[in-house]
Amino acid sequence: MLIWTSFIDGQTWVEGAIAGFVIGILYFGGLWVTVDHLPQSKTPVKILVVSLLLRLSLCLAGFWWVLMRSPLPTAQFTNLLIAFLTLLIVRTGFTIAARYPSSTP
Repeated sequence: MLIWTSFIDGQTWVEGAIAGFVIGILYFGGLWVTVDHLPQSKTPVKILVVSLLLRLSLCLAGFWWVLMRSPLPTAQFTNLLIAFLTLLIVRTGFTIAARYPSSTP
């Protein structure tokens, strides 16, 4: 008999955390770069829309990859949850970094 909980182990947690970290860095790093380049842009709306679509596509593809990585539904949910929580931690880091910019040029 196959036990579902045997697939929810440390490896699942680490894979989900790494994936969430990478997705978060790509999404919020892309947002940071976009907002940083808006003042010099001649077409800020076009840059915002293209950036949003690209970042959302990468984010959804990353979460889809996380979801399809595990063979069992319980492990899939665990991976997805860990990835999403890690994405929120990365978001918090970017929020703190934006609030307190470094004083060096």
